[in-house]
Amino acid sequence: MKYNFNFFKKECIKNIIKYGKIKSNYKRLKKVFFFLNCYLIKYFNKNIKTYLVKLYYKKGDNTLLGEFGVLFFYKKKFLK
Repeated sequence: MKYNFNFFKKECIKNIIKYGKIKSNYKRLKKVFFFLNCYLIKYFNKNIKTYLVKLYYKKGDNTLLGEFGVLFFYKKKFLK
């Protein structure tokens, strides 16, 4: 299922609050979103779509792990 970028951020935070431990994953998630906002949108055009691949629980401490991919279309730019 494909999401647009802003909708994905909201849904990912909702899923972690609903299914996972927010205290253990919040700082790491905040750093990832900061990186995506600052760098991906800056260097590519705004046709970025992200999609959630899978969510599963880690054995042992039962923290939520998720993988997501970024699908982007960019214009070829050559450095001068």
